[in-house]
Amino acid sequence: MALGCESVCMKRVHIARFATRLSAILAIACVGYLARPPSASGQGSTYMSVTEEADYSGMTPAGGTIILPYTLLFGEAPPGLGETFNITLTVSPITSYVTGNSYGWPDLPAAPELFVAGLGYPTNIFENLPAGNSNALPLTAGSTTLVPGSNDRLWMEANFEEGNFEFLGEFTITLGDISGLPPDYRTTLELNIFSERHLFLVDGDVVRAGIWATPLPPLEESTTDFANRIVPFGTSVTYRFTAFSDGNVVPITSETPMWNAQGVAQFDAIPEPGSLFLWGAAVVGLLLMRPRSANSA
Repeated sequence: MALGCESVCMKRVHIARFATRLSAILAIACVGYLARPPSASGQGSTYMSVTEEADYSGMTPAGGTIILPYTLLFGEAPPGLGETFNITLTVSPITSYVTGNSYGWPDLPAAPELFVAGLGYPTNIFENLPAGNSNALPLTAGSTTLVPGSNDRLWMEANFEEGNFEFLGEFTITLGDISGLPPDYRTTLELNIFSERHLFLVDGDVVRAGIWATPLPPLEESTTDFANRIVPFGTSVTYRFTAFSDGNVVPITSETPMWNAQGVAQFDAIPEPGSLFLWGAAVVGLLLMRPRSANSA
């Protein structure tokens, strides 16, 4: 069955969302740069992941590594770190929860226009689905009616709580640590965002097929439609994933990776204690000098 207009439109919404998310990351980086405490050099360094230059040659169906470059966005490079550095993403094998099923990573990097690093869903994800996943899902689950591109995660949560599907497996991604940062520098921002991805085939009042992967910890800890996890360097994130189908499928393409990552990092030279005190005193002074509101006594 061909994808309906809603599904095609949702793919465009995803791309627009990631462009918006990229803009938000840049804005946060700029605010962090301007609001940071003083450094010994008076200059901070902000780097951003260059996802379209990620190297996937270390990947196999059983997992492997992805090299993700970060490049200097503004500021001066810390001595020894350089204007670019690489972070290794170690991708685990995919663990299946379903007896008799096995999944491998496809040679399908995320599309460059998404501005994320990531890999596609297994090409056999719709094969040998358990009985609970071999049906269409209702467009309304509990009190949540699916609006594609708006409340997708909440709708999947509601379906899971009603027992309408089960998760098929999990995998883990470990974000490497930074090497080369001088001992007199500190990391002031680690905004490495790992997000969920999904795609559904909507047909009237039912959803005939879908794929979905979401990062842990549990979904209840996320208050937004997309379950995002900020992962510091040197730590890991685990995803669970699922698929459901009444015989129809959604396409496995580079535009809908199973997971995605992008990041911004900031570094500052460690300030002298005296300069940090002066910076703190200046902030307190500004707060004390701000005008009182009309309701103030």
